[in-house]
Amino acid sequence: MSSETDLVSVVIPAYNAERFLGEAVASVRAQSYRPIEIIIVDDGSRDGTAALIKRLEAESMANLPIRGIFQPNAGPSAARNAGIEAARGPYLAFLDADDRLHPDKIALQVQVLKENSSIGLVNAGWRVITETGVATKRTGIAPEGALEFETLLFRNEIGTPSAVLARTALLRQLGGFDRGMRYAEDLELWLRFVLLKDGKIWNIGRPLFDRREREGQATRNWRPMLEGWLEVLSRMKAKAPERVRPIEAAARALNDRYTAFLAYAAGDYPAARALALRAWCAAPLVLLRSRHAYMTSLAALASLLPRPLHEVIAAKVRRVREGA
Repeated sequence: MSSETDLVSVVIPAYNAERFLGEAVASVRAQSYRPIEIIIVDDGSRDGTAALIKRLEAESMANLPIRGIFQPNAGPSAARNAGIEAARGPYLAFLDADDRLHPDKIALQVQVLKENSSIGLVNAGWRVITETGVATKRTGIAPEGALEFETLLFRNEIGTPSAVLARTALLRQLGGFDRGMRYAEDLELWLRFVLLKDGKIWNIGRPLFDRREREGQATRNWRPMLEGWLEVLSRMKAKAPERVRPIEAAARALNDRYTAFLAYAAGDYPAARALALRAWCAAPLVLLRSRHAYMTSLAALASLLPRPLHEVIAAKVRRVREGA
């Protein structure tokens, strides 16, 4: 039987999240694991989020209390940090207000932490769902095993904070997310985390939550995402130069490849072509081993063709590499 020493605090940052918040909370209530507390941080919402949180608080159960924190709008990092500070459990899981957990996610992640004291954070894969909550065939899954510093700098396999369950004390030791960063702030924290003595990150190689795709999400803004990644690279070069120096060219190439895909998806074809070219010039041998690099480059080059032909090629490419 679980005790309070096994408590998991689930932190849900919420901004104008009235439409999806109830579904996210329901997915926590459906967890096979106990005990859990839910901390919902309302980040200055202007819709009915605050009222919904108060109703959810009133529906709290003894083994699954719900607490609301209400603050002026300060961004998702500040909201998550408020949840970290308020957490009572030794384990902490993040959940975006528009995502939802699969029933065994928390149980499986806690099990990993209990079985290995050197692991500080457990990551899980996800299934993509539509804005209306319909499951797709798309997933984001890294192979099971340790996620090293170099692995994360090459490609942020964690993807989203909803994937994470970590030791609360380590998150507090690091000071949580950097509130000054608007993009790539999660990657910056994971890289600092994995440099800790007991900060080993373990990935469960299966989807354990649903990640909702919506119009206007931050991940569509490729230019500030690129700037955020470059800021992370600069910080890591200062913090761990011996780890970054041997892999910097490869990391830049892989990130430019991914950013080229985002630019292409946003319809900025000239930028996609330029980024793809820069990636191949930076580290061609690395990209030769990446199927995604071929697909992104092919799509970007196809944008030079007449529109009907481009659309045919783009559709075929999309079916092969969607979700990259």
